[in-house]
Amino acid sequence: MELYHEVIMFKDIAALADVHVGVEIELRKRGIRAVNRTKDRVEKLRKYLEVLDPSILVIVGDLKHNVPSASRIEFRGVPKIVDAALEIVDEVIVVKGNHDGLVEELLRDQRGVRVVGTSGILIDGFYFLHGHAEPDHELLPRSNVLVFGHEHPVSDAVPGVSVKVLVELELDLDGLTRGEVSGRAPGFVLPAFDDLVGGTEVTSDDRLLLAHRRDAVIDESYLPILEAEPF
Repeated sequence: MELYHEVIMFKDIAALADVHVGVEIELRKRGIRAVNRTKDRVEKLRKYLEVLDPSILVIVGDLKHNVPSASRIEFRGVPKIVDAALEIVDEVIVVKGNHDGLVEELLRDQRGVRVVGTSGILIDGFYFLHGHAEPDHELLPRSNVLVFGHEHPVSDAVPGVSVKVLVELELDLDGLTRGEVSGRAPGFVLPAFDDLVGGTEVTSDDRLLLAHRRDAVIDESYLPILEAEPF
């Protein structure tokens, strides 16, 4: 495993989560002046992928933001994100997150991209799933590592600053699946790729990951993403 800012690498597979293209619209509705950040997201993604040079990019849910619709920023920005990735990688796989309604329509003219359902996808033993929906009980026993998004984990260890973190987990699959799959597995919860979305403090009781709700986390540790933009 290699971590580069908010992107994790396994073999020749890069994974990131929670791009949230279009979150600017929600911020504007709240009275916050938020300019379109598509260009910044594209440049950031291109820079990271040029360094890592993967063959596959997996976007582990919430490529877009608005639910259930899609804004003009999303209709224009989502294809630009994918196009930028495909300049470097051979394939982009989008795992649908809870914000990804209409994402197939936004990507219908794109080649080299595959959208998979909320139960995720298994690639070379790495199981990528957003984390809000039930995992596939047939994929879990064949998984060596689980990779989640969804929580936007941050740490408030430094007063007044929330720093993005990568969460490393040891999971009880019995608890995660309510007894349907036995055993243990390591896992990671990725930080949000975007800098405009909020975060969930890693010691909070309000975490949303299914594994936390089912008390299926045996142990966890946190790695700060020190060069990510604090918020």
